[in-house]
Amino acid sequence: VYVFVREGQRWQQQAFVKTSAPRDGDGFGFSVALSANGDSLAVGAPDDDTNGAVYLFRRQSCTWSQWQRMVTSSTGGRFGISLALSSPGQVLVVGDPQEDSVASNSGAAYVFTHDGHTW
Repeated sequence: VYVFVREGQRWQQQAFVKTSAPRDGDGFGFSVALSANGDSLAVGAPDDDTNGAVYLFRRQSCTWSQWQRMVTSSTGGRFGISLALSSPGQVLVVGDPQEDSVASNSGAAYVFTHDGHTW
C-alpha cells in the first residue's frame, strides 16, 4: 500500500507499507481504510491464510508501523474484503461476504472498537 500526503499543491509519497510476513496470493491491499486524521490505516488481505486478515498500521510523525493483525475463527470466509474506519479511527468494520457460521456463504460484518490500548 502506498501512502501519499499533500504538501502544498503536490502529493508526496510518505510510505510503502507491507505486511510483516508477505505470502504469494494473500491479496494484501485489496481494501484499505484511513482514519480522518490520517494516523490509522486498515489494510485487508482477504486471501491471507484460509479466511483472510486485516492489518492495522499507525503513523507516528512520518513513520508507519504495523500495529496489529486481525483474523477470524470462522471458516470459509474472505475476512477483510471490505473495510470502514471511523473518522477518529476508534471503530473498524470488516466485511466478509463468505462467512458461513450460520449458513453457507451467508456473510457477516465484524465490528471492532479500540479503547486506546487494544482492539
